[in-house]
Amino acid sequence: MNNKIYEWKRFWCPRGGTINTSDGGFLLDPDSKYSYYYQLEVLPYEKIADKACLVLLGEPGIGKSTEIKNAQLVTKGVLNLADEDFLYLNLNQYSDETRLIHELFETSSLIEKKRNNLPFIIFIDSLDECKLRIDTVSEILSQKLEEYYYDNLYLRIACRTAEWSNFLESNLNRIWNEKEVSVYELTPLRKKDVNIAINQNDVDQELFYSQIYEKDVQPLAMKPITLNFLIKVFSISRSLPDTRKELFEKGIKLLIEESNPSRRESKLSQDYTSSQKLVA
Repeated sequence: MNNKIYEWKRFWCPRGGTINTSDGGFLLDPDSKYSYYYQLEVLPYEKIADKACLVLLGEPGIGKSTEIKNAQLVTKGVLNLADEDFLYLNLNQYSDETRLIHELFETSSLIEKKRNNLPFIIFIDSLDECKLRIDTVSEILSQKLEEYYYDNLYLRIACRTAEWSNFLESNLNRIWNEKEVSVYELTPLRKKDVNIAINQNDVDQELFYSQIYEKDVQPLAMKPITLNFLIKVFSISRSLPDTRKELFEKGIKLLIEESNPSRRESKLSQDYTSSQKLVA
């Protein structure tokens, strides 16, 4: 797969909010001249970076991990914080709850900030992947966040939408205050973002768009993982498969096979081949 990093600006939408995809099936650019009139709910992270507790949800391959990492840099600037005021953990590395608790909550940085009531921000990525190994992770986080909570503690969590825990959300609302907890969904790509990827891969922009609309596969182009797949396929022969069915099958298999190494290596993912999962 294509591993290039693109200078994309991503946007967050309150869960259940309106995401306008009327720009040829892509996100209508919230930075465009008239966005004020039609994109009130969709925001860049910097507009909400000062909120106490944020949850970022999204479909597989939509770019949650990249966005949560970018959020660290933005938060640092918005809140004028130093490196020692942050803790980032990708939970796909954890299969032991003792290690998780130690490295997430029992750090000297968090303990010191709590003692002095100074700002400290925890960034948690891949909560859904951790649930494959520690099925009680939502309960653990709920208990420990309540134990270590103080007025200047901030939290950011990224998770697949389907794996998000209502139990954990209820506890976050109780620990912080329901008004301080916001759940967002990561929006699809703008056409501007797709153009960046096309140009960096030396793809004929006009021909690429004509192909995705002709083959009716634009939905695959609005998500990073499948956009990269389309670009890869197109770059080989300067065209896409003749049938929409063939291309969608390849795209669906790509999602089934998992972009995350930790999920590919999990027992759950190894039990079935991609073809078996597609049939199921």
